[in-house]
Amino acid sequence: MSGLSAGAGTEILIDRDGPLTRAAVLTGGRLTDLYIDHAARPSLLGHVFLGRVERIATGLDGAFVDLGTGKSGLLSALDARGPKGRPKAKGERIGNLLRTGQSVLVQVKADATGAKGPSLTMDITLPGRFLVHAPLGRDVAVSKRLGSGPERAELARRIQDIASGAGWIVRAGAATAPD
Repeated sequence: MSGLSAGAGTEILIDRDGPLTRAAVLTGGRLTDLYIDHAARPSLLGHVFLGRVERIATGLDGAFVDLGTGKSGLLSALDARGPKGRPKAKGERIGNLLRTGQSVLVQVKADATGAKGPSLTMDITLPGRFLVHAPLGRDVAVSKRLGSGPERAELARRIQDIASGAGWIVRAGAATAPD
């Protein structure tokens, strides 16, 4: 097991034994995150794919999307978007949003389990240390962990000044970050 200090009382421990790689994040001596990856089945969680709609499953109100990985993913109507990234209207069915053969940009929101492929979403998010970029979003949201008050409003204003036409989520760590 090897360790790495990430500053501010945070320590990252990594252990690789056989096909498993484990990483633990300790903050102030307490476990805050645990990641386990299997070499034969690497996680696709968070990966973004340009997929192709294989078929619309009206009974599931979803679409099976070929990701090019050998296992198709399921995109439910709740996670689908219309043309030009338009959010799905309430009660709108998947067949009104997508068609077979259409190319779609999707992100894996849950890994494949057993015979089922991964769960997908068209609400793409690209996480960073201080910000999460949501290219199809329109607003700036601030983490609830920052509480309420003038500091939170000032942080939202600072992001709106530099953000342009897309969605952003301000993470708690951004409170002390420079512009």
